[in-house]
Amino acid sequence: MQINFKKISYIVIAITITTIIVILGIFFSFRLIYPNKYDDIVQKYSTEYGVDSNLVKSMIWVESKFKPKAISNKGALGLMQLLPSTAEWLNSFLDNHGNDCGDLYAPDTNIKLGVFYLSKLLKQFDSIKLAVVAYNAGPGNVSAWLRNPNYTQDSQLIFIPFKETQNYLNKVLKVRLIYNKIY
Repeated sequence: MQINFKKISYIVIAITITTIIVILGIFFSFRLIYPNKYDDIVQKYSTEYGVDSNLVKSMIWVESKFKPKAISNKGALGLMQLLPSTAEWLNSFLDNHGNDCGDLYAPDTNIKLGVFYLSKLLKQFDSIKLAVVAYNAGPGNVSAWLRNPNYTQDSQLIFIPFKETQNYLNKVLKVRLIYNKIY
């Protein structure tokens, strides 16, 4: 029996090309599902406020799926789902000193305020996980949970009493891993 090396090499080349096409297809599918929209704005404010840009993108993805006109059932608006009252409070720390916080549907305004808020939470809690939890549940709740021995162990939050917030944290962290892999 004689081995046809030419035929084998064609098969190996075909398998290699098919594998590359499949891998590229998966890669680009992930990029469609997890877009890099508003990257210039995210980079600008992530750099300005010292926040990981992929964390910001993962939160935008979880909060609004990158829809600038998104509205939650609780009245949170825009890409990073900010309540108007939170936006006004955040704006009081910025140059406008509490004056008009702008259009929360405008990506630049919403991302600026959202990233600024996240930076404040990161400084307050010194933990990405706690900052993400506080972004969803509120910093007052997180502070109270950290003082409650039923929710902590060795000063670490081990139980989040809000199921929605548990799910939110898990989604943000999973999506952040994806953003870290594809961008």
